[in-house]
Amino acid sequence: RLLVAEAHYTTLFHWFLGLFGWRPTISAAMRYPSQFSKQVQRFAELSRLYTEAYSQVRGLEVFISHDDICMSNGPVFSPKWYRKNIFPGYRWIWEPLKEKEIPVILCSDGQVTPIVDDVFSAGADGFIFEPYVDLQWMVDRWGGKKILIGNADTRILTGGTPRESAQEAERCIRICGHLPGYFLNAGGQLPHTIPWENLKAYLDTCKKLRRAQARA
Repeated sequence: RLLVAEAHYTTLFHWFLGLFGWRPTISAAMRYPSQFSKQVQRFAELSRLYTEAYSQVRGLEVFISHDDICMSNGPVFSPKWYRKNIFPGYRWIWEPLKEKEIPVILCSDGQVTPIVDDVFSAGADGFIFEPYVDLQWMVDRWGGKKILIGNADTRILTGGTPRESAQEAERCIRICGHLPGYFLNAGGQLPHTIPWENLKAYLDTCKKLRRAQARA
């Protein structure tokens, strides 16, 4: 069964990144906090228009809300700053979807471990995350409770061997394959730069282990 999800790319923080870039965004947030907060509210109002519209789509089963709020070494700002400026906006933006019982999955790049709990507290039903996050930690904390998507390392798929690509799929499935609500996904999706042999090894391993899980 194919599940098609609608998505909104600039949920809240990413509005600033998309329009102004990293340096002006960070500078403005630090130097002009009051004005920055007002702009956050304006962007939240824009995103709310999207979620209100999507909440009216008949048959919509899941919604992906994208916002790059972290980098490879952790959040751009402190979790405390996000709790004040961003996460309350998430709850309000997602409200129309939540009222229709449409699951919301947040997608963010980077090392999101410090803010995972906050995102779920804001109302997210799932998280799409990269291999910077310790998969076993995520499973121990949220496995079986939330939708978890990701953790396969695209760097291995693009730069490793077919054997290493198969092992990367096996690693994720070994940790999470038994859980309801886990979906294997490569960080940054599957780019065209993956060698065919690596991609085939990755997909063949997924298929083989999926069948083994079904028989178990």
